[in-house]
Amino acid sequence: MKDKRCVHLDFHTSGEIEGIGRDFDHDEFVAALKEAGLDSITVFAKCHHGNLYYPSEKFKSSVHPHLEKPLLDLQVAACKDAGVSAKIYISAGLDDVMAYEHPEWLHVDFDGTAKNLLKPHFKRLCFNSPYLDFLAEQTIEVTERYMPDGLFFDIVSDYPCSCIHCLRDMKRKGLDYTSYEDSKQQAKDVFNRFTKRITEAARSVKPDVMVFYNAGDFPVGRDDRMDCCDQLEAESLPTGGWGYDHFPMSMAYIRRKGKNCIGMTGKFHKTWGEFGGFKYMDALLYEGAQCLAFDAGLSVGDQLHPSGRVDMYTYKNVGNANRYLAARDAWRGGAFQAEFAILSDHPNNRTGTGRTGAARMFFEAKYLFDIIEAKEISNKYPLIVLADNTELDDEEYPRLLEYVKNGGKLLAVGRSALYKGESIFDLGAKLLDKDPYSPTYIQPKYPIAAAEDTALAVYAEVYDIEPTGEVLVDKITPYFQRGGMHYCSHNNTPGDYGKVSAAVTAGKDGILLAADLFTDYCDVGSLNAKVTVLPLIERLLGGKKTVSTTLPSSGKATLYKKDDAYILHLLYANTVVRGKNMEVIEDIVTLADVKVSLALPEKITRVVLQPEGKELPFTAEDGRVNFVLDRFHCHQIIELK
Repeated sequence: MKDKRCVHLDFHTSGEIEGIGRDFDHDEFVAALKEAGLDSITVFAKCHHGNLYYPSEKFKSSVHPHLEKPLLDLQVAACKDAGVSAKIYISAGLDDVMAYEHPEWLHVDFDGTAKNLLKPHFKRLCFNSPYLDFLAEQTIEVTERYMPDGLFFDIVSDYPCSCIHCLRDMKRKGLDYTSYEDSKQQAKDVFNRFTKRITEAARSVKPDVMVFYNAGDFPVGRDDRMDCCDQLEAESLPTGGWGYDHFPMSMAYIRRKGKNCIGMTGKFHKTWGEFGGFKYMDALLYEGAQCLAFDAGLSVGDQLHPSGRVDMYTYKNVGNANRYLAARDAWRGGAFQAEFAILSDHPNNRTGTGRTGAARMFFEAKYLFDIIEAKEISNKYPLIVLADNTELDDEEYPRLLEYVKNGGKLLAVGRSALYKGESIFDLGAKLLDKDPYSPTYIQPKYPIAAAEDTALAVYAEVYDIEPTGEVLVDKITPYFQRGGMHYCSHNNTPGDYGKVSAAVTAGKDGILLAADLFTDYCDVGSLNAKVTVLPLIERLLGGKKTVSTTLPSSGKATLYKKDDAYILHLLYANTVVRGKNMEVIEDIVTLADVKVSLALPEKITRVVLQPEGKELPFTAEDGRVNFVLDRFHCHQIIELK
């Protein structure tokens, strides 16, 4: 059975705290698991402090010094009685106990900075040291003792390391330890050797044990970070630093990897390790519905009190969300109906780049898209967006040449269509140098959904170009660059309408944005960027937009083909800022008369709200199916046959 409704029960507990597990109650734990309606829960064998929560004979110095009850044994037994799968957590990258016993195993930063043993935070160890042997032996002991359904190994990111073990290894392999790129390659090698060794250790005891390695993200193009995992748990706590953009972007990439996907949020108001903090109930419901709409399970992070007492309020909230999801499982997943793709060579989904701005913009406009890597470049996508403003590499370049040769179109920003500094594709212009003025201005020649016939400020990078095709957007240069005694008004130097050149052009292969409007949208949320870009997407897709709706911009849409039906998910919740910079969902407003129009290739005879089973009146004209949702709250599934 694939896990869909889960809890990740954190238990990072200082060795200075007494009474560990003293108040654990079997019946209370069983009741909490049943209340939450779980498929699985992840419980701790070992935490970041390096403490074990079972009475190990082999690793006595690692057993929590104040463990009063065999906590993990009791939790696993309770899971069995509750009919819930117990996955066991082992902190792999962090281990304070071993850091103090074996400081020679510590990870050392690339610049040679050793970890400070007095710093009040967890200590990272190097997988290229004898620590790997130690961890493999711990893995074998845990697997033999519990024969678990799954093992969750945490904090396994491949950070470059300059410890003596890595330096010697790099010298042996002919790598340059002063080169950051070589150090990254070394770290990747160490990561892959680590996952292979630990998986082999676990499966030497239980061949069918599920293994997952958590690195906090799934980097684009790093198949090794996913191939080592039997399922993909996308850690993404919106209020914990990931934000509300991260999870949908992750799923736009990992949903095609052929593995069970789970979205991991938290019950916390802020982030991991927050005792006494609780997410707004509507936020948890929305995040669960979003997991369903993006074809992922829901895992909710919790943290157990050192005493072992369960917080039933948390499990009631989780249960509310899981009952909602369980009633809608029949309409989960299918073949996602992507209209185009974003090609990304930026690995980290949490980094604020042009790709983040592009994804945010397209989600808001209800476009259906995939995020792809080079090997996925294919003419199944009529359009590929190059949003990262970095030049093409040796793999992307030939694949994109073949793609445009076969009729594919590009929307490229800045340097993203260059290969070795050269303009490769016919996008209506040759890219020249970076424009020295900032901010500068653009003025579209086509109708936009905002102020027309005026200069729009751009704060991100802009380039000079030499037009060779149709100019779609003009660039208007400021009178001068602000600085020193040269300034005008409070902020911007105004544009000089006597200095007009090209900013966006069109050619045979697509369109070039010589202004980095995706980064602009990511960094400052400029309406100027969105109203300029979206008509270009419509032009490149030939006006064939699949989903149109009056749902507000913060709403999202996903569409799947499943068996003989199309399954449309619509989501809406408005985020607000609480405190200094905490984006939360508190109140989900119920909307009335939400209009929806879908362009579908087949004739539709029924439009049904699910799971209610209520048929909706609809019209079909000009290849579009049109209907109205009288009442919309948070999430709605519409099945079209």
